[in-house]
Amino acid sequence: MNENRMTLTLPSNDRWLPLAEDATRRYVKLLKFPKALEDMITLSVLEACEELLRLSREVGIFSDYSLTLDFQGEAVSVEISYNGKIPLNPHLTDDYEVPDPSEGLDSMDPSGLDSLWLHLIRKYMDRVFFQVKGGIHVLRMLKYRRSEGEELRLWVLGLSPALREKLNVEWIKRDGTLQGGLLQDLESQKVLRLGPREAFVVWRMDGRTTLYEIYLECVEALGPFAPHGISALFEALEAAGMLVNSRVALKKGKVRTILGRILNPAFSIPHPDEVVTAIYRLVRPLVSPAGAALCLLIGFSGLIPLSAAHPFHKVTLIGLEEAVVGQPGVLLVLYLMILLMVAVHELGHGLVCKHYGGRVPRMGIMFYLASFIFFCDTTSSWNFPRKYERIMVSLGGPLTTFAILGASLWAAAYYADTDSLWEEIWLMFCMACFFGLVMNFNPFIRMDAYYMLMDWTGVPNLRARSFAYLEEKLIGLFVKKSDKGKKELEPKERMILFLYGLFGGVMTVLFFVWPMVWYGRLLLEHSAHKGRVIMGIVVVTIALVRLSHAGYKKFHSLRYREYRLA
Repeated sequence: MNENRMTLTLPSNDRWLPLAEDATRRYVKLLKFPKALEDMITLSVLEACEELLRLSREVGIFSDYSLTLDFQGEAVSVEISYNGKIPLNPHLTDDYEVPDPSEGLDSMDPSGLDSLWLHLIRKYMDRVFFQVKGGIHVLRMLKYRRSEGEELRLWVLGLSPALREKLNVEWIKRDGTLQGGLLQDLESQKVLRLGPREAFVVWRMDGRTTLYEIYLECVEALGPFAPHGISALFEALEAAGMLVNSRVALKKGKVRTILGRILNPAFSIPHPDEVVTAIYRLVRPLVSPAGAALCLLIGFSGLIPLSAAHPFHKVTLIGLEEAVVGQPGVLLVLYLMILLMVAVHELGHGLVCKHYGGRVPRMGIMFYLASFIFFCDTTSSWNFPRKYERIMVSLGGPLTTFAILGASLWAAAYYADTDSLWEEIWLMFCMACFFGLVMNFNPFIRMDAYYMLMDWTGVPNLRARSFAYLEEKLIGLFVKKSDKGKKELEPKERMILFLYGLFGGVMTVLFFVWPMVWYGRLLLEHSAHKGRVIMGIVVVTIALVRLSHAGYKKFHSLRYREYRLA
């Protein structure tokens, strides 16, 4: 039971506004907030309620609305919940332009007054959010407690946050000095990479020391910087659910946690870092340039049997339908072999990460894209100071897969023309390895090559930013948009985003569209089933994955969205 939470349901009528004002003022006064903060909170509530009632009258919707007051984390939280059909959409409201006194009030555009209420709320309150929860819209405002005389101090500086337990925390220290860090939530898989100042602040968070005190210590140790960086850090930690009693962590209840584990099970082996360390000691000579050269040599040696007269690719691709229909057990053996190949692939990442001094906090098996696969968590490689080391961690998996492909081609040649069941199994396994390599070396899919490219270019979130950049430029040819508030990109970064997006479309056609068309024609001409079995499986699988993913995103976006307004 929350003893600080109070909800007041009000009719859509101006005569009840004094009740909302009185309830808010009395609530804040009970919490012993200074008079100046009390006035700011109360005026913000009145501004929002008055605008809500004005718009309700305009559209003729007179449904009740609720005012909820709560006190959490040294802040008064105010939530005004109302019918989503009322067109009070603060995230779509234009910015208020303060009139120029030299031109007089008569020169002001009357339409600008429509956003004055939101301008005042942003000025009075510390944080403002707009939430969509199905058919209900919520305006959420936060005001943090300060002592009298400190009302204008940045809100975050009075807080004393602490990190949640069971976070994977790694610090980067050189010559005894803290240079950075990495925070990872092993349950949600959210990761935050910290620079020197952010690491210092997080390192000092103990739940007792205020951020103002930490800020002064950080300035003394690392030099002056704007305190707004601390508020951005706090919000990032809060959004990731990494703080004790953070709103994100509290919203995720036990039922939701259990349901997530049922739908997306992941099992990590006990003491994964110790296991990888033990394996690394056994195969250490292979985790070296000589080992990489050996993997390449084994992989390229597969070209010898592949160049022989036996038509590997056609036998595999055409006979796949016959194997699926006539020998279903082949698929089970093939699946187990692929699982083993993926396990070795992931171990390759972990061994290279361990070679450069990283840790492996999780390694095991998880359910992904309708099948179980192995995984190895090498997030600690983000802390590696040299770009070359991070790229080599990403390259460790594909190198092992390439070596497995080369050895498998020799095995397929050994069983060629023997009419053995292993002939089809090894042929299909070679194709699976080849397809896996194509996927891993395609930098336009979020797999190994994509992360290597991000490390090489130094552009984070490359795929999403590139496609958004191209979409913006394309739409800009037809619709002119304001550039106000947008961060100007460097010429080099613009070029990288443009080239990545452009070649992304070319690579999609080259690696997906054209091979599917070629394969369809091959099956149509030579397969007894004319490709109906394979193409049916492919189409149904793609449709189910896409529809389920799109349906979930659409449902979630309709049910819940949040916009930060201040």
